[in-house]
Amino acid sequence: EKLEEDIESKCACCDKPYDVYRGSYKCHHEWCNVPVIVCAQCDAGKPTKVECPLCKTGYEAPQMDPDYETMAKKRARKLAEEESGGKKKKK
Repeated sequence: EKLEEDIESKCACCDKPYDVYRGSYKCHHEWCNVPVIVCAQCDAGKPTKVECPLCKTGYEAPQMDPDYETMAKKRARKLAEEESGGKKKKK
């Protein structure tokens, strides 16, 4: 038996606690398209535009990939500093 207090997820339409994912709905924003939970009551109404919790808060995923080469160089530099006892090399 589930206790309502134990349910952490919510219906994307009505925000009521709900924990069954059916795989039927995804966030309607084309840049997002994240699977969302829709409760049986809201599902009966066949919602057409469902929004995920992140998009509801105004979050937008980055449109560009990060600069992996720069990230790798920074990581290598940090590792080298840690291995040398935290001392930075002078140029």
